[in-house]
Amino acid sequence: MSTVLDQPSLHVPLHRIPVPKKRWWTADRALGVALAALGATVVAWGLNLFPALLGDEGIYTSQAFSTLHGELTPYTYTYDHPFAGWLQLAPLQGLVRLFAGNDELMVVSGRVVMVAYAFVSLLFVFHIARRLGIRRVYAGLAVLLLTLSPLYITESREVLLDNIALPWVLGAFYLALTPSRRQWLYGLSGMMFGVGVLSKETVVIVLPALAYVIWTRAYRPIRSMSIASFVTLGTMVVLSYPLFALLRNELLPGPRHVSLWSNGIMYQLASRKGSGFVFQPGSARAGLVHQWLALDTVILAVGFGSAVACLFIARVRFIGLAIFLWALPVLKPGGYLPQMYVVLVIPFCALAAAGVVDAVGNGLARTRGSRVTTRLLPVLVAVAAVIGLVNYIPKVRHITTDRGNNQVAVTAQAEAYLKTRITKADNVLVDPSYWGDLVVAGLNHPWQGAIVYYQFDLDPLSSGQYMPQGWQDVDYVVETNEMRDNLTALGLTKLSAAIKHSTVVARFGSGGTLVLVRAVEATPYNQKGVR
Repeated sequence: MSTVLDQPSLHVPLHRIPVPKKRWWTADRALGVALAALGATVVAWGLNLFPALLGDEGIYTSQAFSTLHGELTPYTYTYDHPFAGWLQLAPLQGLVRLFAGNDELMVVSGRVVMVAYAFVSLLFVFHIARRLGIRRVYAGLAVLLLTLSPLYITESREVLLDNIALPWVLGAFYLALTPSRRQWLYGLSGMMFGVGVLSKETVVIVLPALAYVIWTRAYRPIRSMSIASFVTLGTMVVLSYPLFALLRNELLPGPRHVSLWSNGIMYQLASRKGSGFVFQPGSARAGLVHQWLALDTVILAVGFGSAVACLFIARVRFIGLAIFLWALPVLKPGGYLPQMYVVLVIPFCALAAAGVVDAVGNGLARTRGSRVTTRLLPVLVAVAAVIGLVNYIPKVRHITTDRGNNQVAVTAQAEAYLKTRITKADNVLVDPSYWGDLVVAGLNHPWQGAIVYYQFDLDPLSSGQYMPQGWQDVDYVVETNEMRDNLTALGLTKLSAAIKHSTVVARFGSGGTLVLVRAVEATPYNQKGVR
């Protein structure tokens, strides 16, 4: 029992009374960092082996490379996506290459940067779960579910704007769940979400779920001010992009310039070729959903099943709302559905599962005579985790160790051959994945030396000013699987003519990784011909 001597003296000034300091490094933070580091390690393990290089990866890494040299893109900026994503990628990619050297493929250095973004995303997943009051063990299981998910591992490795936007979106939710409910934190949440939207505009689909969090959790007397802070600061960040276009006189269509309205907004919403209907066999949308499920049925099935239950649990209702909002563009007929759209929903699926299991545990704990059942719940969760692990192990082993379809190695071999074969006077049509490495190796750009193959057909500057003779201005074509797929899909007639008038001089890989180096035949405009 304490005595009067144990109590602070009334005569001691208040500023001298010792106040216990709040520990910064807590068990939660230590566990969160450890689990996120484990997940990032799994993402990094074998990232150069799987998956095959995606065309978008080459586009974003080349745009990041151009940013470091004072340009937004290698060619005319067409407002296809906001450039905040590759503005973030540029310095980090440059830092990786500073240590790794120029011999490492530019796309691989970009994938290394994605590991850092995966670490931050996993860290936010754990701490969002803890801010929701989810017990530590289930918050950890949410991160482990992502760590072992073949779908998450595969998508997290690719140099995608969605992977860059994801930590910003999760960070916005984390701040909106602040227990202190301070107004400036809601404003900061809006700014983070705005950066996420400028990194990849499709993440705006979960905005209603984030607004719901702020509406239900903000301190009631200052709720309107908290919402105003969120909306004002978030809007200011997002409007910086159309302001950029306005200052360049490129907001609206006009003669001899691109515009945000026609090349960006209308293209994404109306002009772009649709993906069909998800329930229509053979449609691109149905094929894409099948591809996601083939990689990982477990996390999507568990996530959507848990999302239904989340709608009836107040503290995690926004997670179910976010998942179903994400599903709307997938289920609706028409419109374009990108392959990487699934990146946004995977963390919410893991959080939904953790939230439901924790809510079930809490419900059992409040029920009389449920002590045995309460103790049994972790056992049942552990059994389910083991079953999921058994399902995951073969796929994870393939993703992290299989060298049977190593497109990165084939790309490196083809680039090594090109660096010894071509000269600075040659014009070479290449996949975006090759472009940055060849420019670093000494080829000029954008219209002499390394040239991105679709720009050869689609950019008016190609036919009008720089390459008026069409295929006769080309010396080499580096034919890849992506190039073969896009010949018809994009109507690349000039590229088809260059391939038709060429001879294969080198071959690398096979099947889906086949790369053919073609030398274009001699013409009055191309005196070198076949080497």
